[in-house]
Amino acid sequence: MKLLDQYDETFVEGGFDAVADSYGEVLFLRRAAQALVELADARPARRMLDIATGPGTLAMLLAQRSSEREIVGIDVAPAMIAAANARAEQLGLAHVGFQTASALDLPFEEQSFDAVLCSNAIYYMADFDQALREWARVLRPGGMLAFSSFGVGVLEPMSSLFDARIRAHGIVVPQPTPLFRLNTAAACRALLDRAGLDDITIHEPQLGYWVRDETAWWQMLMSTGFQALVAALDPAARAEFESEHLREVRPHVTDRGLWIDVPVIVAAATKRV
Repeated sequence: MKLLDQYDETFVEGGFDAVADSYGEVLFLRRAAQALVELADARPARRMLDIATGPGTLAMLLAQRSSEREIVGIDVAPAMIAAANARAEQLGLAHVGFQTASALDLPFEEQSFDAVLCSNAIYYMADFDQALREWARVLRPGGMLAFSSFGVGVLEPMSSLFDARIRAHGIVVPQPTPLFRLNTAAACRALLDRAGLDDITIHEPQLGYWVRDETAWWQMLMSTGFQALVAALDPAARAEFESEHLREVRPHVTDRGLWIDVPVIVAAATKRV
């Protein structure tokens, strides 16, 4: 058996460096980021921090909406930051910048930002409460702290099929797996409340969609954090795992294709003045 700690920053760094070139194209992640953009548009802020920015998807969406914003994105994965900086330069977004940093130990002074956002990455934080204390530390009084997570049923039943099959191949990860750690509105509300934040709001859109078949699902999966678990297998076992997983997913393909269930939780609150 091989134990992989998905909440260890070194593991997270390596796993997401490996998908830096394709992660930003994953549709369910882009849709979740867009939900935060719409929230941010309703609460204008000049200086914004994007936590666990990855390839900069949320930060650049925010930057494209207004040149009056100054946006900083941080991530532990250097390849993600390199991809984000290259993309921002390509798009001519001079008011957005990216740097490598830990979400649990931010390199910024207190009260540095008007808004702190995290798009579908909070569930990778080893300690939720520590993360929110640190994010609130750099937030100005009256500023907005907001994050998105996934609700119950996300990527099911394929996610559970994947988890059972990877375990059958001797790969063990802490339970619950990241996608299932913060998957209710009540848990998100309680987290924001423990952080001492006010004016808590919760929104739960369904952002699901259809893909062509099990092969399209696999291609998408290998552009996310799931890839790191498959990469832990030896080459022969990887091929075997892929074949087995696709065979298990295939019965769920209908005439319309394969449904990708994406229940999202968008949670926001205000730092007390």
